[in-house]
Amino acid sequence: IAHEVSHQWWGHAVGWASYRDQWISEAMANYSSLLYGRKKLDWKDRYGLGPTEGWQDALTNVTADGRPIESLGPVVLGTRLFSSRSSSSAYEAIVYQKGAVILDMLARGIGEDNFPKVLKQIVKATANRPISTDRFIDLIERITSVQLDSFASQFVYGTGLPEVYYTYQVKPKDGGKWTIQGEARQQTPYRFRYRVVKNGPAFDVQREKLDQIQVQGSTLIVPFQADIYDPGRDKEARKKSEASNAILRGTMILTGEKTPFALDVDYKPSRFTLDRDKAVFGIFYNESEQPKRMLYYRGLDATAAGQAAEAESLYKQALAAPVEVSASAENASRDEKNDLKRSGRVFDARAELGLARLYLEQGKDAQAQESFDRAEKVLGNYEGWVGEELRLIQSRLEMRRGVYDKAFRRLRKGVLGSGSLDSTEAYVLLAIAAQATGNQKELEEAVKTARENGADLAALVGS
Repeated sequence: IAHEVSHQWWGHAVGWASYRDQWISEAMANYSSLLYGRKKLDWKDRYGLGPTEGWQDALTNVTADGRPIESLGPVVLGTRLFSSRSSSSAYEAIVYQKGAVILDMLARGIGEDNFPKVLKQIVKATANRPISTDRFIDLIERITSVQLDSFASQFVYGTGLPEVYYTYQVKPKDGGKWTIQGEARQQTPYRFRYRVVKNGPAFDVQREKLDQIQVQGSTLIVPFQADIYDPGRDKEARKKSEASNAILRGTMILTGEKTPFALDVDYKPSRFTLDRDKAVFGIFYNESEQPKRMLYYRGLDATAAGQAAEAESLYKQALAAPVEVSASAENASRDEKNDLKRSGRVFDARAELGLARLYLEQGKDAQAQESFDRAEKVLGNYEGWVGEELRLIQSRLEMRRGVYDKAFRRLRKGVLGSGSLDSTEAYVLLAIAAQATGNQKELEEAVKTARENGADLAALVGS
C-alpha cells in the first residue's frame, strides 16, 4: 500500500521524461515503502516482507550465459531490461530493488533526516512535469551541495555489485576501553566467457575471467554494528563474557581496494559486522568469523584469476580451517554444533570440488578424480549451483578418459531434459560430447545456444 500511495508523488505529480527515467518512479515508491516499514512497522514480526528483502539473491542470480542479473544493465535501462534472457526478473530486481537500495545509500550519504526534505523540494520544483535522471541528480546536488558524479556513475549509470571482504581484531586500550581494528577489501566481481580448446586429440572447455567493474574508484558508505555488553543497562552483571545487551551503530567510508579502520569503544565488543542489514549495494564477507567459507571463496577467486598455486593453497587452508569463530559458536547448543559440523563437511566438499576443477585445468586428471570422489560422497544429492558444478566436472573427467557416451547421456538429460544443467559451460560440454558420439541433432542445438550465450566453438565446429 505504501508503495502505491507513493506514486501519487513519484509517477503522478512527478513524471518521467523517457523510459530511461522511469526507474525514479518505481525506485522512489519502493524507497518510500522501505521508510514506512522502518518507521511504522515492527520488522521483527514481519521479517522477509520488506520491499528490498532478498535483493542480493535476485541480483546475483545468473542467466544461462553466466551473467549475473545485475550486470544486464543499469537502472536507467528501464523497460529495455525485459528480455528473453531474464523474462521480467531483471527489470524488477534492478529497477525496483536495486533502485531502492541505491536511494537508501544516497539518503545515508546526504543525511537520512535531510533526504525527505530534499525530495519534498524536488517535488515542489517539478510538480506536474516530467523529470530526467540527469535533472533529478542535478537538483539533489544543488539543494545539498553534495557532488554526486562518482556515485551516479557507479550506481545509477553503471553496473557491478562490489564484494567486500573484511577482517577485524578487538584490542584493549588504556583506561579499560577497547579498539576494533581491521581492514576492508573491495574486490571486483566477475563472470566467465567460454571457448572450446584442443586437449591433445580431444576437446575441452576453457574459461576466461571478465571483470565487471574496477574498484579503485569505488566508494561505499557502510553501516557498522558492534555488539557490546554495557553494565549500566542491567542491575545484575552477566557472568558470560560473550553476552551483549546493546548494539553500537555507526558508519564508515570504504574507498578503493583497501580501507584500514580503527574504532574506539567504551566496552569490549563480542561481535563486529559491516552492513548487517544488507542496506548497502555490495556483498560483505566477514573473514574473521567464517574462515572456512572465506578461504573457499578466495580459492574460487584465485582459480578464476589463473593463480593456480595460490588457489590450491587457499582450498587446502579451507579444508583445515574451522567453520565459525565467534562467541555464539563457542556457546552453541548441541543441535547448533551439529549444524556447524554439517556445514563444515559441505564446505570441505566444495573445496574438494574447487581442487578438482583446478587440477583438471592443470592436466592433473588423477588428482582431480580423487578430489571429485571425496566431494561426491557429500554433495551427490545437491541441487542448484553446487549440483551443477558436480555434474560438469564429472562429465569433463569422463570425457578426458574417452567415456563420451556416459557424459553425453548425463549432459543431454540435464541440459535438454530436466534443465538442471542450465549454463553456457554445460551447453559447450554437451556440444563436445554430442560430436564425439555422433548425435547431430543435440550437437546443433547445443552449438546454437552456446553461441547465443557468447561461447567460442570455432575449434570444434568452425566459424
